[in-house]
Amino acid sequence: MIACISCNSSSKNAPANAIITHDQFVPPQPEMYVGHGVNIDEVIKRKGRILDNACTIVPQKTIADALGLTPQDLILRNSTPRDNNPTHSSCFFKWEDYDLPNAGIMLQMMRNPNEEEFPNWVYRFIESYRNSGERGMDEQPVYYKKLEGFGDDGAYSTEGGKYFWRIGDKVIFGIAFNTTHGPVEQFNIAASLAKVMTENYLK
Repeated sequence: MIACISCNSSSKNAPANAIITHDQFVPPQPEMYVGHGVNIDEVIKRKGRILDNACTIVPQKTIADALGLTPQDLILRNSTPRDNNPTHSSCFFKWEDYDLPNAGIMLQMMRNPNEEEFPNWVYRFIESYRNSGERGMDEQPVYYKKLEGFGDDGAYSTEGGKYFWRIGDKVIFGIAFNTTHGPVEQFNIAASLAKVMTENYLK
């Protein structure tokens, strides 16, 4: 999937040093799907839990390599609630960037916080980002596109710097960026980490 990034129409004929904007960026078509059509109930039964630890689901060296950093550059901050059955597991990986305060990425996994009242919450979460978007820095909505290649459905925005995908109706994965990466580089990093997150969750 990552190797095919040069195939997308927004950069195919552009000079090597051309700057591709968020509006111009077109993602590559995935060569394969990871985590699609999985029996998530069997996976959860085997694992004995819905959520994994977001701080360990991707090796720190893998994250550093994807970002062009060293593991020593990363500062880990676990923001998972200290409950017996948390509704999400979240981990921030921060580093020093003189061009951007609080530079970092967040890896996250979420489950339905109230299955009895909102049985379709996982489906709606993904769909709402595409249908309604979210409010941007200038108060204008940022609309998300369909994320292909991971899980059963997904949504992403290089402008919003967020990527979400779900497996079945039980778990949502997320990656959020607060970085200076351009849309192509950001998407490549997200795709490489999403693949590892999904594969490791399903092991």
